[in-house]
Amino acid sequence: RFERLNFAINKFLEQNYENFEIIVVDNNSDKVNYKLLQEKYPNVKFIILPVNIHLQAFDFGVMEAKGDILWRTDDDSNPRDKDAFSKVNQIFQKYSDIHIIATEIIEPLHSNSVQKWYQKPYDQNNFPEEGIPTNHFMGCGAAIRREVYEKIGGFWGFGLEEVEFSTRAIINGYNIRFFPNIVIEHYVSYSKDSRVFKWLVMAKQQTRYHAKYFRQPKAFLRFLTILLFQNFEAITISVPFNKLLEGNFGMFYSYFNARNYERVQLSKEMEKKITFNENLFISLFKHHLFRFYNFYNNFRKKIKK
Repeated sequence: RFERLNFAINKFLEQNYENFEIIVVDNNSDKVNYKLLQEKYPNVKFIILPVNIHLQAFDFGVMEAKGDILWRTDDDSNPRDKDAFSKVNQIFQKYSDIHIIATEIIEPLHSNSVQKWYQKPYDQNNFPEEGIPTNHFMGCGAAIRREVYEKIGGFWGFGLEEVEFSTRAIINGYNIRFFPNIVIEHYVSYSKDSRVFKWLVMAKQQTRYHAKYFRQPKAFLRFLTILLFQNFEAITISVPFNKLLEGNFGMFYSYFNARNYERVQLSKEMEKKITFNENLFISLFKHHLFRFYNFYNNFRKKIKK
C-alpha cells in the first residue's frame, strides 16, 4: 500500500495544471508510513482516521478541500497523462452544463485492458467535443463540480456508489459526460478473497439500488434478474457455500429494507433517464459475457474428461 500510494502521489504531482491540492484520507491503515510520506510531501495534506469508515472518508477530504472541482480517486489509481487536470478544467470552463466528467479506465496490471464500464460503442479518437452522454462514472477517476456534492450529499458506501451518486445527480438536474481522451490507470488486483468480498457487497448493493429507485413490478423483476446473475457469478468465482447463503440472504434483506425505508418515487421518464433506457438483463448479460464464455469452456473440458 505504501509503494502504491507513493507512486500515485508522484503521478498526480506530475500534472501540468498547477492549481490543485492533494488530500490523502487514510482509513486507519497499518500498512502506510505516513511520517515518511509527510516528510517527503510537505504540500500534501494527510488526514488519518482512527477507524475505517470506508467511502465516507471521502467526505473528510471534501470538507478540507478548497477548490470548486473534486477529483474522485483511489490509492491504486492515477491519471495516465500529465494534462488530465488541464483537460478537466478546460471542459468545465467551456461547458457550464457539464457537472460530472467520467473517464476512460485502463488496467496496467492486466495488459492495459480497458474496463468496459461504458457499454455503448464509442470512438476514443472521434467523439463530440462536449463528451458522450452517460448515466454514471467510475470512481477511480472522475471530476465532480463541488456544487453537485454539496447539493446531493456524498456516497452511500462501498458498492455501486458511483451509480447511486450519479442517479441522485441526474434526478437533481445535473449532467454527466464521458471523455475517453482522459485516461486513468487503475492498478487493480484480483485475489480470490477480494473477489468474494466484492461479490458479497455488490449482491446487496445492487439489490438495494434497484429496490430504492424503481416502481413495482419493475423493481421486483430487476431483483430477480440480479439474483440470477449474482448466483451465476458466485459459481464462476467459487464463492464458499456459507458466503453464498450470506449473499442471498443479504439480497432479500436489502430488497425489502430498501422498499420499506429508502424508496424514491420516480416517474417513468426519470426511470428511463437514469438507465439510458437500457434493459437490465441485456446489460448484465453483456457484463458477464466473458465470464459466460470461460464458464462454458471449462464446463466442456470437464465433460470431455
